[in-house]
Amino acid sequence: MITVFANNLKNRVELINLDELTTKGGCLGCCSCGYDNTCVYNDEMNNFLHNSFLNSDAIVIASEIKDRYLSWQIKRFWDRSFTHGHK
Repeated sequence: MITVFANNLKNRVELINLDELTTKGGCLGCCSCGYDNTCVYNDEMNNFLHNSFLNSDAIVIASEIKDRYLSWQIKRFWDRSFTHGHK
């Protein structure tokens, strides 16, 4: 379904699979990012947030739904994006 959606758009589409990003962990809630929006983790999730996510014109999130909830990968992604919540 994701491929069909992406192939029907005029603009270039970059597909990112959160399962394939190496992450050191979820948000610690340490708020160290409050000073300069830099997470204590230096991993692929952090690089994705800085280099792709923040520079995107549009974001489409696709996920399997289990028991009425999105995946834990989506939860981890939203938690880790808190590093940019101070702007």
